[in-house]
Formats: sequence, structure tokens, C-alpha cells
Amino acid sequence: MKKKQRVRITERDFDLLKHLGEYCAATVDSVGKIYGTCKYHQTRITALDRAGYIRRKNNLVYLGEAGKRYLEEQGLEWRSLPTAKSLKQRNPRISSMAIEFTGSKWQFIPSWEIKKDKEQAIMGGRLLGILKDRSEYAVYNIGTKPQEKSLYNLKREMEKLSVMYGIKRAVIFYESEAAKEAYGEEALGLEEQLLLPYNADGINLMRAYGEEDLIKKAAQIAYAHGGPPQWPAADYTVDNGRQAVVLVLNDIEKRARLSAYYEMTAARYTQRQPISIICLEGEESFYTDKYPGSEIKAIDLGQLTSGTNNDNASVVGGVAIK
Repeated sequence: MKKKQRVRITERDFDLLKHLGEYCAATVDSVGKIYGTCKYHQTRITALDRAGYIRRKNNLVYLGEAGKRYLEEQGLEWRSLPTAKSLKQRNPRISSMAIEFTGSKWQFIPSWEIKKDKEQAIMGGRLLGILKDRSEYAVYNIGTKPQEKSLYNLKREMEKLSVMYGIKRAVIFYESEAAKEAYGEEALGLEEQLLLPYNADGINLMRAYGEEDLIKKAAQIAYAHGGPPQWPAADYTVDNGRQAVVLVLNDIEKRARLSAYYEMTAARYTQRQPISIICLEGEESFYTDKYPGSEIKAIDLGQLTSGTNNDNASVVGGVAIK
């Protein structure tokens, strides 16, 4: 029998134990984000494992018996690890998502808390949780190779959450370009349907969106002057009367409306509104090909997500973009 080694619990150790008490499991990489280190967390995982506070199995860590007792001594509860295989696989994903938004303006509410009063709308194990601040966003991760049926059910669930419970926004993370392509461009009648990469760029975008209005900020960066839109599908009217559509957050609802407008004008041989698309650098060719004739303005991701940009408000007639 392996002899338990004594260890002094540090502040970060306590953060890890509390997290495991709530989420049951965490990936080793996610533990590194709790500790804010690249390598040191590996040392702490080994020490805590030997002392019985946690258990490590391959790339996952779980709460150990000593860890459970420690939390109880602190007056804290802990959740038992689910027995169902599907939940065992989902819990680390929910855990990782919660860690990604720790310290941000967003409050992450895991799916098992939501299911208590919204079970009628949640049809399966797709919803990871909700990001809540000034608005609520249903959170999903479609992985690398989503099945067509799974995507169909996911979209129907988002529609139900919107109609039945007023959760009219969603952020869907993808882990490959193939998954992004498979998701498609279906409008669901949501206020926002954000499709973002599940990497540092996508997470930083969403974290920054909790801090400030990135739609407004992108328009301010791209144009010297702006005002209210004159076309329902646009965000702003900018220089030369162009109707600006801000797609830095890859809002599928906006893209679907824009695509429908292009198809309609092409079918009727009618003149289009002068349109400007504001996107992130690296996306120019995609939008140039998709929406020919539109002006494309590309924004640097670092500039968009760094700090609060209140000093460069664009104006028309002395009125700031709102």
C-alpha cells in the first residue's frame, strides 16, 4: 500500500480542491491555468496525489479521499463523480470551460445547475453551461468532428432555450476548421449565435466581450465617423453612408441575414446597399469571396481585446456611436 506523504495546502492547492469538489475532474492542462504556471502544477499534482488529496489518471485529476475530508473540514461540499460513461467524458469539458472564464466578468453556470429548472429544453448532453453577466449565453463545444444529427439537435435545443426560457444568445466553440464548416450558417432567430474557435484567441475574445462592447469598439477602430444604421441588418452607418456589419465575433445570425440579402438581390437583379464588413485580420479573403462588392475592414485581434477603448469614439454630427 502506498504510504501517504504529508503536504501543506497552498492557496492554489485550495483553489484546485474547491474546483474538483464542484466539477469532479479537471485536465492537467486546466490545472496549469489554476496555478498560472507552465510546469510547476505538475509538481503539485504529484505531491497532492501522493498525499491522497487528489487522484491522477492519465490526463485527468480527481478529488481524493484526503481532499474530500479537507473540503468538509472547511465547511465545503463536494460532488461525487458521475457513474455514467457519458457524464465522465463531459465533466472534464465542463470543468475546462469553467476554468477558462475564471477571473473574467462572466459567471459560468454548469449545465447540471441549469437542468434543475430548464430540463424540458435541454434534450441531451450537449449544453456545457451558461455564461452570465449583462446577458446569458448558452455554451457549447462541438469538438473536431461533429455529426450532422448532433448539430441538428444542438440547434433545436438552442431554439427551445430561447423560446421557453428567454436565453436568446449562444456561443459555440469548435476545435477544427472541419467542425466550423460543418456547423453551417443556419439562422435560429437568436439575438446572437457566436461561432468561435476553442483556443486562446476564441476564449480571449469572449472574455473581452464580457468586459466591453466589442461590436462598438470594432466600429470605432475601423472608421473615423459613424452613427445609427439605416438598414436593419447593419450595426452602424459609417463613412460614405456604408452600412457596417461587424463580424469580429463571427455571429452566424448576422451572416445568415447578410447571405439572404445577397441571394435576394442577386435573384431580383436589384442594387445592393453599400456594405462594409468589419472582421478580424486573416478573414479578409473569406468575406471578400463570400460577399463580393462589400468593403472589408480587418481589425487586429490584439487591439480589439486589449484594454478599454473609450478615447477614440467615432462621431457623426457630434453624436458618439452607441
